Amino acid sequence: MGSFVMSPEVRSVISDQDRLKVLADLALIDADEETVFNRLTTLASQIVGTPMSMMSMVGNDYQFFKSAVGVGELKSTPLSHAFCKHVVAENAPLIVDDARVHPVLHDNGAIQALNAIAYLGFPLHIASGKTLGSFCVVDSEPRHWSDEDIEIMRELAEMVKYEIEARALFHKAEIGTDQLEDLHNAIIAFADRIDPTAPKAVLVEQIRSERQQLFAMA
Repeated sequence: MGSFVMSPEVRSVISDQDRLKVLADLALIDADEETVFNRLTTLASQIVGTPMSMMSMVGNDYQFFKSAVGVGELKSTPLSHAFCKHVVAENAPLIVDDARVHPVLHDNGAIQALNAIAYLGFPLHIASGKTLGSFCVVDSEPRHWSDEDIEIMRELAEMVKYEIEARALFHKAEIGTDQLEDLHNAIIAFADRIDPTAPKAVLVEQIRSERQQLFAMA
């Protein structure tokens, strides 16, 4: 495996002090797991059918799993073992069928350490424009992600972003505890209603419809 070198462009985004402050202020890094996020990572893994899913928040020199499925007790990895830093740096989805032959990821430490081969991740950002992390699913085998997989992950990532944005508003005292709790409960209730064994095409429409209803609360 080659030595880990981060490009100046990636380093500039990752090290942005305002971005890092938001992560800390909203208790998204080095903080306890929370049911609202755990329900969404679990749902993503069940629907898309992957052994791993993560809500990965990218710090200055490591990624922190605010919520994760399939990584045991692991809570963080160095950035040398993070696909998600590229999602943050580009503020764009990253769709990888086989990281071992990917021009950027082929020597990433996550391939060996986590058996991370296929990756599908979406950026988690807030209205201020700061991208905080990635909501992703990971497979341990090469995989061509279907259109339904991509749309399901896009919609679920939007729900994670609603929760993060609500926290930002709460932090600025623009909404109250009751409003934040209402959104928590609505997201958890949504996850409980979804049948992950339903056809993916059906789930895309159901999740999109429910996400649009949640948008009115966020």
